[in-house]
Amino acid sequence: MKTSLFLLIGLIAVPSFAQVIDQAGMAEELQTAPQARRESVVAAVRRIPVSERQPFLLTALLSELQRLRNERNERWLALQSGKTLQPVSRGEYLFLLLDTIAQHEDAIVLPSLLAWLNGTRVLDAIADFGEEAVQQTLIIAGSPNPEDDPSMAMEVLKRMLERKTVRKPLSAESRGRIVALASRRLSVGEPVAILSMAVRLGVATRDPMLLEKVRELASNDEASVKLGIVAEEQRRSIRSVAERELAGRNR
Repeated sequence: MKTSLFLLIGLIAVPSFAQVIDQAGMAEELQTAPQARRESVVAAVRRIPVSERQPFLLTALLSELQRLRNERNERWLALQSGKTLQPVSRGEYLFLLLDTIAQHEDAIVLPSLLAWLNGTRVLDAIADFGEEAVQQTLIIAGSPNPEDDPSMAMEVLKRMLERKTVRKPLSAESRGRIVALASRRLSVGEPVAILSMAVRLGVATRDPMLLEKVRELASNDEASVKLGIVAEEQRRSIRSVAERELAGRNR
């Protein structure tokens, strides 16, 4: 009876040979099939429980995501050189592919997800890696290049500090580095979008010095002027963000 039970558990837990072959076919199609078929394949993969997906299938998903990234970069370079290109719509497919990869809790997916910092699903998935992802995220958050999307990287850091689903809690060293990053970006010369995100991250750190800076921005326009924000509309925007984040912290 015990032997039969163990066999039954094994049959449930391990994908059948036919399932493995089917997944091999999916992986092949992600490399060779027309675009419309690839979309159907990714939709089918998304329905397979992560625990039953073969490693080579995840490799194929990551390869397909890299192909889209290369395509994006090539189009950007072509446009920069003055070429006229036909519009290409990959939005829904990209979202589906990212969402499917984001289901995995293997750190191998981190570099690929960090290259596409958009969508709640992706941001939450990266944040939930916690300590495993903080180093790579900090590098992007500190980048001077807007194309790296440092503001979204700071949003990920904020979620690492706030989410209860983080699998590897941040070390004291990592928290200190996040505080230092928020302080550095909450300074003169930063774009308003970066300053706004730095305000939000600063409140999430609960660091006393950062909280004091945010309180000044919420109550005193002169604090914004000292950061180089001279336009009234932009000062109002920063003040509004500061007020909202402080109010949320006190709830």
